[in-house]
Amino acid sequence: MHGCELVILDRYACRLSPTFIMAWRGRLLSIYPSLLPAFRHSSSPIRDALQAGVRITGVTVHFLGESDTDNDGPIIAQESISVTPTETEIQLENRLRTLEQQLYPKAIDLVASGKIVYQGKRRMGKTNITTTITPSSY
Repeated sequence: MHGCELVILDRYACRLSPTFIMAWRGRLLSIYPSLLPAFRHSSSPIRDALQAGVRITGVTVHFLGESDTDNDGPIIAQESISVTPTETEIQLENRLRTLEQQLYPKAIDLVASGKIVYQGKRRMGKTNITTTITPSSY
């Protein structure tokens, strides 16, 4: 551990051992390209959102829960964007990546500063980030 306080995953697709998850519980953060719980079991949530015809999607920063595969840990922060009718998967992917780059550092700061604390299946804290970016913002 050598001074490491948080483990930050970026759409991590490999399996983590239960021992690792237990050792780092409450200090494992991940980001997912949907507004969880929407498309949480999907291997292609962006494609699935477009195929489902959603008009709003976004990104979610969350703690890893009991399992590393369910994206079911407590939500730390979410931001949403409107999906344009002619948007391709690559275009939406790029916009979501930009949104992730804005949201993830804020969420990391909230956890690192103790403003949000892992409490089992619940997130405890006084701060919640929920920003909607309108089409004129991109």
